[in-house]
Amino acid sequence: GDGDVNFLDPKASSASELVYRAIDDKEAMDPSIAKALYIGIIHDTGGFQYSNTSPETLRIAADLISYGFDFPTLIDQTFYEKTYVQNQILGRALLESIQFMDGRCIVSMVDKKTMSFYDATPHDLEGIVNQLRNTKGVECAIFMYQT
Repeated sequence: GDGDVNFLDPKASSASELVYRAIDDKEAMDPSIAKALYIGIIHDTGGFQYSNTSPETLRIAADLISYGFDFPTLIDQTFYEKTYVQNQILGRALLESIQFMDGRCIVSMVDKKTMSFYDATPHDLEGIVNQLRNTKGVECAIFMYQT
């Protein structure tokens, strides 16, 4: 159920943005808190690419960066760095994808047998739907998997 106090803002980019605003004493902020809030914001905004990114979101991100954590490495590790298994299964999912609706939609699936072959876990599948969505002309991406 609902708590005693609800803090809602449908225009906020993320829960992390709301948490940042709720911290009254910015002196209490430290690099580890700033890093956690920053990672929440960058993921919920797709690296500041989604429509939920506002000037306020970017101001908050700039303030969080000022706490001194290594944000370029953080972005690299969370968005781009992949294990060999992740790259293999991503390649398989892309190769076996199918476009429909005049190329506006794309779908791919990884079945249980493929998961087992690569010894992949659901964690290894993170980011596949984003790669499908990055296909030129695609407006809708669907990715499914069996466990």
